[in-house]
Amino acid sequence: MDEEKTVGTILREAREAKGLSVEALYEKTRILTQYIELLEQDRYDFLPEPYVRGFVRSLTEVLEIDPEPLLDQIHRFLHPEPEPEEAVDIAGGVEAAGAEPEKAREQPKPARRPRRTGDYVLAALFVVAIAAIVLVYARYKERWFGPSAGNVKEIPLEAALQDTAAAPATRAQRAVAVSQPKPSPMALTLEATDSSWVRVVVDDTLTHEYLFGPGNSKTLQGYQTFYIKTGNAGGLVLKLNGKDVGPIGNTGQVVELWINRDGQVRKRAGRVPRRSNAVPMQP
Repeated sequence: MDEEKTVGTILREAREAKGLSVEALYEKTRILTQYIELLEQDRYDFLPEPYVRGFVRSLTEVLEIDPEPLLDQIHRFLHPEPEPEEAVDIAGGVEAAGAEPEKAREQPKPARRPRRTGDYVLAALFVVAIAAIVLVYARYKERWFGPSAGNVKEIPLEAALQDTAAAPATRAQRAVAVSQPKPSPMALTLEATDSSWVRVVVDDTLTHEYLFGPGNSKTLQGYQTFYIKTGNAGGLVLKLNGKDVGPIGNTGQVVELWINRDGQVRKRAGRVPRRSNAVPMQP
């Protein structure tokens, strides 16, 4: 195998060597034709990396070629090595970028010790402040902090018992007023009739991703909203609480949907991909 060949070239040559069209390869792998064409064009960013790697493994298994060199090439493409930092000229010399100049590395000179006269002034001000606080407290303590213990009004025992008995009832009433019944969860069922990549976000927090094959299904629960994005709208059926949402798009079409608690559906759909004109070759 020529190491200079790209992943797309290797896949295309292996497919043609077996006399298979893109449509015939779809029939064997259930990978959509547009995904196969994108891989043969060395496009690896149309889906998250784990799904692209899964497609390559499935294709190489049918084409009977080693997947590891292809997967390694994809990884290096999606995760390039960082370029080394260039050296910069500092004061006529060469120094690595980010190095500190000599002046910046100089240690700061220790500050001079303040004169002791300032310490005496601060101590005197502190004593005056404490004396002022004590004087103000002695003069205005009854106005600010209430009457002394000798002026406290005695509460009859019967009144105290009545107040104590009424307090639990008041707290219970507040608890009933605050507590609200929790809404029942919604159930979203995804059923795949064809290969389809799906991303679901539940209540704007939990994110799930799936690569469905024909016949696969999954049910998720939420309380407020569902966000669904699929790369093959024609191969996916959605049901909310057991009720079919209806057709969401065409085969190979990328579609985004938002479903709220009232069952309202908002959709944003991409263009329908072109169909390949290649004719399956007879084995």
